[in-house]
Amino acid sequence: MKKFPHFILIILLSFFSCKKDTNDAPETTAPTTGGNVSAKVLVQVTNTSGSALSGASVIIGSASATTDQNGLAYISASTFSAGRNLIKVSKSTYFKSYQLLEIANGSSYSVAVVLTPKTIAGSFSTAAGGTINATNGGSVVFSASSIVDMNGNVYSGTVNVTAVYIAPNATNASSVLPNSFLGYNASSQLKFAENHGALVVELEGTSGQALQIASGNTAQIHIPVAASDLSTAPSSIPLYYFDESSGYWKEDGSAALTGGTEFVGTVSHFTFWMCPYVYNHFQLSGSVVCGANGLDGVKVSVYNQWGSYLGSVTTGPGGVWSGMIPETLTFNLVVSDICGSQVYTTGVGPFSSATNLPAMDICTGSVNYGVITGTFTDCNNQTDHNSYCRVQSNGLTKFIAPLPSGYFNSAVLFCTGSTSAVITGVNMSNNQVSIDTTMNIAPTMNFGTKQVCTTASEFCTFVLAGTNAYYTENAFANFTGVLDLTQNKIYLTVVSGQFMNETHFSVTIPNTVAGTYSVGGSPFSYSFILSGNNGTVNLTVNLTNVGTAQGDAIEGTINNVTFVDQGGNSKTLANCSFRILIDTVQ
Repeated sequence: MKKFPHFILIILLSFFSCKKDTNDAPETTAPTTGGNVSAKVLVQVTNTSGSALSGASVIIGSASATTDQNGLAYISASTFSAGRNLIKVSKSTYFKSYQLLEIANGSSYSVAVVLTPKTIAGSFSTAAGGTINATNGGSVVFSASSIVDMNGNVYSGTVNVTAVYIAPNATNASSVLPNSFLGYNASSQLKFAENHGALVVELEGTSGQALQIASGNTAQIHIPVAASDLSTAPSSIPLYYFDESSGYWKEDGSAALTGGTEFVGTVSHFTFWMCPYVYNHFQLSGSVVCGANGLDGVKVSVYNQWGSYLGSVTTGPGGVWSGMIPETLTFNLVVSDICGSQVYTTGVGPFSSATNLPAMDICTGSVNYGVITGTFTDCNNQTDHNSYCRVQSNGLTKFIAPLPSGYFNSAVLFCTGSTSAVITGVNMSNNQVSIDTTMNIAPTMNFGTKQVCTTASEFCTFVLAGTNAYYTENAFANFTGVLDLTQNKIYLTVVSGQFMNETHFSVTIPNTVAGTYSVGGSPFSYSFILSGNNGTVNLTVNLTNVGTAQGDAIEGTINNVTFVDQGGNSKTLANCSFRILIDTVQ
């Protein structure tokens, strides 16, 4: 089980200019973007429990990648836009995530994304239409014969609907809603759209195919009035939807106050829909420091005076951060540790112009933090630009991307009470690791120069259906090797997953010495990431080394193959290699 801290990059990240803006006029046009730039982006994807999600699609402009078994996708490209970039993350059975990131030439970024699982709120027949009650409140009313597939073809049958209401102060707002609240009103002016009730709705057919409202048809949405707005709710409020191509919200119609408790409007398509209070906005910037030292990689969350979540930013080099905020409101800026506990809070605002705040010194109290620095080298003692820094503490794991120079310099706010952390260099392209370095948590945590040149004592790596899987020995993956001399077979398995009960690699080999063997069917079955085989296609397993005693290694590879799993799905396996130690000889 791989658990990670929940870091979300929210609003517009801009780590490059934090000078005081003396222009008191609100900003009404979109931030400009330049030509293409080269940069590196490490995206870490988890579920709401903090467990890594493999197989998630990550798209930034024309560049894309798929997360590996650690939930990591690494994109190094020269096609990023200078400035504002939209990161799209998707995985089956989860709501999509949309993150905005400001990218500068030659820079490296670490972005953490939390995906929220989808739950079917209800179903209806296209012939009859129906009303679906959304999770947490609100509803959607569908007309009869109004649904088509994504190609515009009429769909007949049952429609499964996932629909969730997100209140202004919902605890899951940051992991469900897009991370930018900037949007265009009907006059094409850029505004800050503050959430006062939102619905996210997705439609699927019985085979899981995406569906939509047919052209010329509409659906009626009912969005509850937030409890804090019941006495002041306007008779009409604009409706904004999230444009998944541009990354901006856009005004499209309005919703009427009905019964004093809900806003009701009609929509012609589904994405994220929101009833916002619309404000002019200004840039707010500042820095997070510890004494004289700026702290990068620290999450700063923003809440308005009523406790509604407005987003968060992650500090860049020197601890600098910047984002857009609505005018006239007061805010609380909150810094949390990797366990989600608040360690620093300060009140600011209201603002009537762009403002650069004084530095926030979070080390005036008892914050448990460490600035991790150092360098990893390869087997030739050259800086290893392909290695990540893995930090494990208190059952959580954080991966840190290197700076362009290959040097690591990142602050981690550890959980209260944690006293130590294990730091490891991991090169996922060649299965090399550094020797684990256990360090006491302290303001300065320099691990020096460590060589990433040791084959992990246990590892398993493969590509399944285009998804990279990489396991190495640590607290979040269990390896088992059984050398069964009495029955002349070898049993190898890797168990991972949220509850450490998911078999992610399993193979039973019909011999106990090095050689090439055919594996498939009972009793010599195999399984990869919960995809067991149906016994119709055999693997070719090449055992290159088989030890004879407990603690010895069993090493080998598996030829590329396409097999059919127990669910009847075709899966292509590629680039599989393993090294698993013998636990039991019998």
